[in-house]
Amino acid sequence: MKKKLMIIDGPNMLNRAYYATAYGRDESQLEKDDKGFYLNGLKMFVQMFEGYVERLGITHTAITWDDKDGKYFRKKMFPSYKGHRGEKPFPLKQQLVSCNSMMKKLGIATFQMDALEADDLCACILRGWRELEGETSEVFIISADKDLFQLLEPNTYQVFKKGNQEIVYSFDNFKEEYGINPASWSDYKGIAGDKSDGLPGCVGVGDKAILPLLQKYITVENLYQNLSQLPKEFNRYIKKLEEQQDQVYLSKILATIIDELRLFDSTEFLSLHLEDKKKASLYKWLNIA
Repeated sequence: MKKKLMIIDGPNMLNRAYYATAYGRDESQLEKDDKGFYLNGLKMFVQMFEGYVERLGITHTAITWDDKDGKYFRKKMFPSYKGHRGEKPFPLKQQLVSCNSMMKKLGIATFQMDALEADDLCACILRGWRELEGETSEVFIISADKDLFQLLEPNTYQVFKKGNQEIVYSFDNFKEEYGINPASWSDYKGIAGDKSDGLPGCVGVGDKAILPLLQKYITVENLYQNLSQLPKEFNRYIKKLEEQQDQVYLSKILATIIDELRLFDSTEFLSLHLEDKKKASLYKWLNIA
């Protein structure tokens, strides 16, 4: 059988599962087990997991999680990183812990490391897989997080919902939409910033300038080396880019996903083998028919 790897951004998928089942409901109305543990997001997570496995023909899988205490290395570099995000509701926080444990018990490879985010571990898994399995096998990254666009390459796809439609987003889709290579996505965010992550970027420079400039100069470093030679239609951005250069470089560093860690020596560790007894026990706990 042809190998196909699915890498799940655990927090992102559980967020989707939780809010899809909690919308319009009070916390007291959410499904729990007899010990008071919330189940609504977990139940949907398992159903989504099995749906992806079936639809995509998955043979190997991994789930990644953020540092459990939220002490990301990016916060040490930039204390405002993700600093404006509100507190998660208690049922979601509880299920973030439960979900990791639940999938481990099911026999799924899960990854969580101090100081790192799920995105970083997705990248490390992808690079490790490519080194061991080559470039031709298909890899599907399950996440709506655009930060992961920088991992797109031939035979690597990102799967997310757009409205009611499931999108399998490819390297070619990205190039058609943005006109740059995925490897330049952190350069794009370096200039554009990211409100959800608190990245400042370069205020006053938008997509109409950023994308043509990166199409020509590829990286922010090369752009700054050629700042005095920009085509005249971009002259009005030179001062803004000069004055906010430190912000641009910092934003790029924060947006760049790290992939240097090697987390396994064999892809057999990622093989998908769900034991019937464990699956039956989990389904009973979650009340899945």
